[in-house]
Amino acid sequence: CLLIDIRSLNAHSKRRLILIQTGEERLALTRIARHFANIDCGVGGPEGNYRQRLYLFNKFVPGTGAERKAMLKRAIRFVE
Repeated sequence: CLLIDIRSLNAHSKRRLILIQTGEERLALTRIARHFANIDCGVGGPEGNYRQRLYLFNKFVPGTGAERKAMLKRAIRFVE
C-alpha cells in the first residue's frame, strides 16, 4: 500500500491508503516517482498550492460541481 498524506498542505485532507495490486502498477508508480523526483511539488513549485490547483481544475473542466467531484472520485481509488 502507498500512504498519501497531504495534511501539511491542506489541513482538511485525510490520509489515504492506495492499494497497489500488481507489479505493473508498482512499476508505473516507480516511473512516476522518478519523473517528479526533481520537481518542487510544494507551494513554491510550478503547481502552486492545493487551492490553486483545485481552482484551475474547476475553471477548466466543464460541468457542475457535483459532476467534477464525481470525476475526481472515479480517478482516485480510496481504501478505508
